[in-house]
Amino acid sequence: MEPARMLLTGGSGFLGSVLAVLAAAAGYRVWATHLSNPVPDRRGVTPVKINLTDYSALTALVRESAPSVVVHTAYSMSDSAINAGCSGELAAACAALARPPFFLYTSTDLVFDGRRGMYSERDEPGPVIEYGRQKLAAERAVSAALPSAAIVRPSLIYDLRRLPLHLDFALKAQRGGRTFEFFADEFRSPVHVDDLAAMIVELCGRRLGGLWHAGGTDRVDRWWFGTHLLRALGYPASMARRGSSAASASRRPADCSLCSAKAAGQLDTALRGAVEVLGKFDGEG
Repeated sequence: MEPARMLLTGGSGFLGSVLAVLAAAAGYRVWATHLSNPVPDRRGVTPVKINLTDYSALTALVRESAPSVVVHTAYSMSDSAINAGCSGELAAACAALARPPFFLYTSTDLVFDGRRGMYSERDEPGPVIEYGRQKLAAERAVSAALPSAAIVRPSLIYDLRRLPLHLDFALKAQRGGRTFEFFADEFRSPVHVDDLAAMIVELCGRRLGGLWHAGGTDRVDRWWFGTHLLRALGYPASMARRGSSAASASRRPADCSLCSAKAAGQLDTALRGAVEVLGKFDGEG
């Protein structure tokens, strides 16, 4: 029997690279898209170099691969052609197939305004930053084309093996001998990349659509999280300073922490909290 086919966008990304390996291990034949960075060299993973804003090429890839599952993780922090445009085009191409695949889209906790935190799937989104607005537009485009799609909203994604992009600024500052700030009044629900990837594979295997929040069980501020993650990755945190989001020039959501009780109650995958994973890395330096 031929393995189930998965089309995975963002196969060279922080989440996608882990997901490609895990999905292949779970028995999928994975087509993993990339543009400039390589995808993992693993049996069962086929790299596909493509510019996802070339919508004709994207539609052709969907037809050629004829996937039974599509997982759309590719994103940009600024390019709406990737975040909103590509998402809508990909979902529409999948909907046009004779047998539309199960579709899973990874969104963000930043679709919320951050006024109160611990948002559940029942709460109405209201993004205050452009990235959040683009991701919400993508959610709606996907759901309109494929009503049975799964929309997964992670919080900050991290790993203990490599530096996530959201800490890159801190490392650059340290290398230049400069101090840097983590906001002590901004709260999130960080999720370990392995847990998130396992949750996605489970959702795909069970074909569970709808909205799913995917935050770790702990609500922590960016100061606590940033300093602990730096230490966990082997970097000093002595150059870090406590900052205030409220005092910054840019408008940022203060508390986008997530309530992921739905996932905890219905899935086998556990989304560990940051305190559980990083709490042992207390200390100065």
